[in-house]
Amino acid sequence: MRVTALLLALTAAGSWGVGGIMIKKGTEVVAPTTILVFQYGVGAVLVAVWILATRGAGNTLAAVERRWPLLVAILLLQLTAYVAFIVAVKHAGEGSISTPAVIAIAAAYPAVAAVLSGPMLGEALHWNDALGIALVVSGVIVTQAF
Repeated sequence: MRVTALLLALTAAGSWGVGGIMIKKGTEVVAPTTILVFQYGVGAVLVAVWILATRGAGNTLAAVERRWPLLVAILLLQLTAYVAFIVAVKHAGEGSISTPAVIAIAAAYPAVAAVLSGPMLGEALHWNDALGIALVVSGVIVTQAF
């Protein structure tokens, strides 16, 4: 299981990294809203197909009925983050910060999650978490310093 999680995490990192670069190229020829509509439209269709294929519609609808305020909050936060990311990538480059810097800064969200997990979830922050946060923050600083 550990190898599976590691491979999936590396796949996500690679996909997000390449995706950020493709978004930069994409915003040179289409508006960020076009990218958003296409991604979320196709994504919604694929998720619906997956739910139907796994016969999870009943459970999904029941969960949405019980937890809709939380799900709306998650949706708004994630959508806000993604819109901000796409627009930041569009404006990166000449006369601004570089595209890799935008991607590195946006990718610092695990450090934010680690810091907020204490007050919001009651989780303890251990030395290795603090080291990880320091590495993420250092990486963001390095992308800005040179």
